[in-house]
Amino acid sequence: MKWFKLFLSIFCLFIVVIIFALGIFVYFADAEKFKSELINEVQSKTGYQLVIDGRMSFSFFPRLAVYIDRMMVKAPQSSGYFLDARQVKVAADLFSWIGTKQKLKGKVSATRMRLMNMNFDEATCDLHFQSGVLTIAPIKAQFYQGQLEGNLKGQNFFVMPNWQLEFRLKDVELQSLLRDVNDGDIKLNVQGLGNLHLQAETFGKTRSEMMNQLNGIGDFNVPNGTLEGFDLKYYIKSAEALIRNDPDLQQTLNEHRTPFTKLNGSFIINHGQAETNNLLLISPLLTVKALGHIELMNRLLDFKLNLKSTQNEQSKWYIPILLTGTLSHPEMKLDTKEISQMLAGEEIDKIKQKALDQIDKHVHGKAGDFLKKLLR
Repeated sequence: MKWFKLFLSIFCLFIVVIIFALGIFVYFADAEKFKSELINEVQSKTGYQLVIDGRMSFSFFPRLAVYIDRMMVKAPQSSGYFLDARQVKVAADLFSWIGTKQKLKGKVSATRMRLMNMNFDEATCDLHFQSGVLTIAPIKAQFYQGQLEGNLKGQNFFVMPNWQLEFRLKDVELQSLLRDVNDGDIKLNVQGLGNLHLQAETFGKTRSEMMNQLNGIGDFNVPNGTLEGFDLKYYIKSAEALIRNDPDLQQTLNEHRTPFTKLNGSFIINHGQAETNNLLLISPLLTVKALGHIELMNRLLDFKLNLKSTQNEQSKWYIPILLTGTLSHPEMKLDTKEISQMLAGEEIDKIKQKALDQIDKHVHGKAGDFLKKLLR
């Protein structure tokens, strides 16, 4: 009888498991029902609008996973979707989330994703949502022919969303990235493979709010590339023509590009304004040191560049240039005011040197020393 009772117990347990599994299957087989549940949960927990487009399917082994052809996310009070992901897989304990409304943990992947105008391929991340805090880490993706790694944390979604982030980009194709970030409306660009490290924090629900409230630090370097939009050696020739009063020197062809072997620097972002004081560009023909800032949202530029030709190592001259305007309509011009001051200073130095030479020849002793001190 004992074996019969044991068999009966096992059989009953088996029936319960089958019924439970069938219940799960019936619940999740209705994709539209699950879509509505998921969309409502995202809306109630974060205030963000989720749209699921196309086919949705499920798997239950080795863990519950949801496959979505396409999903889009829109921020509150926003007219467009800031996230558009294709072939999404979410492997998570959705039962716990739907049951408790408090916790979600799992892994997310997408074959292709567009986030705030930037393209990601083969993106993966770990997801953790608990007590109103969303943590996405680590994040890994193929990013403009290079690699992206980072982490992201968000909270306080209903009042004023707060986002903290850190990203590292390696060997990223900059020309396409900068074009996408600026909606294709860009004249000043950089061609080459670049590296970037960024740590930042921001607040807001819309792109403009988040850009204007962005604060952080970062650094970048591009080993080899081309500055598209301006031919810096053309400005050196223009300055030489001005200094020597020789119009023939200004007949140099403007190629609107500057190849370089090194471009690097660091920056501080304060309320959406990125500022640098150590930007360095080195090319076979010249060296450029720059400082200034760019307002990230409206893309306004305000930079001062000092150019020095490497073809004439004996020259003490550097060429001051002002860069203003926007990324789509940049304006670069010689700082003629500073050049005039430099020329005036050089003339004064020449006069001083002639006076010193005359003192050496004709005035000796304490009187000569006194006059030299006055001139220096």
